[in-house]
Amino acid sequence: MITAARLFFTLLAGVVLVISSAAAQNFPSKPIRFVVSQTPGTPPDVLARILVPEMSRFLGEAIIVENKPGAGGIIAFEYVAKQVPADGHTMVIVTVPGLAILPLTVKNLRFDPLKDLPPFIGLGEGRYFFGTSSKYPWKTLAELVSHVRANPGKLNYATTGANIHLISEALVRDLGLNMTRIDYGNAGPYFQALASGEVQLGVASGAFAVTLGEKFRLLVGTGDQRQAPYLDVPTFTELGLPKIPGVSYTLNVPVGIPKVALDALYSAASRTLQHSEVKARFAKLHTEIAEQTPAAAASNLAEVAKFYADMAKKIGLQPE
Repeated sequence: MITAARLFFTLLAGVVLVISSAAAQNFPSKPIRFVVSQTPGTPPDVLARILVPEMSRFLGEAIIVENKPGAGGIIAFEYVAKQVPADGHTMVIVTVPGLAILPLTVKNLRFDPLKDLPPFIGLGEGRYFFGTSSKYPWKTLAELVSHVRANPGKLNYATTGANIHLISEALVRDLGLNMTRIDYGNAGPYFQALASGEVQLGVASGAFAVTLGEKFRLLVGTGDQRQAPYLDVPTFTELGLPKIPGVSYTLNVPVGIPKVALDALYSAASRTLQHSEVKARFAKLHTEIAEQTPAAAASNLAEVAKFYADMAKKIGLQPE
């Protein structure tokens, strides 16, 4: 026989279940926080602010951008992965290489970038370009390679940070070049060295390549096909070289958010990416729209992480 107390708790559990289900179906039920791991004015921040108006309109709720810079993105990523409810009301824009390399560079990382902070959509991809100061005579990668091989150990390549270090090592090793690495502590001196010819080879994103202008000659770029306005620059694929990942962006959430929230966020972001003004503003940042489903974006993150992990193992990079 069902006692009165047991009946009460059974009914109470049913009420809670109905309320929880209704709350989930009414997503979003409050303003959404859009976390950015870098300072205002940086590419991820600008991309976030491009997306917010349209995503907010499609979701029918306000979206508030919160900049949480510091520690190479760890402050923002850990906050979203571990410190907010997994209800879909907090998301973070991710630079995929920056997230993928964290386990390789940071000891005792308190979250798993692949498991705890999954992407729900791939947004776009920018290019990395290997280039040289225009003061030098070589105009193609093949000409530079010939010069390096004729002068082993006499030329330098520049790096700054683990990401640039690893992709630079990938190229230098794949081509079997005997060059000396010079590491620069931050971006300012690094790009100055590239433009002045203090070093003979370095990497710049499409956005930074524009700021360097004619001082920096582009030799080869990431991506499968050439991209405007760099139609005269061949890709790794064209030259038959191993693929090096570009700089891609995703929107990520804590693992385990309700499906209704995941579907709503994906739909809003996907519709936003189709907007002509959004496409034009992405293009100004030298970022191609490259929408990916949650599964495809997660697969890309895993592939990029594997690329960097394999290269880190080859050069003996250890987390600090």
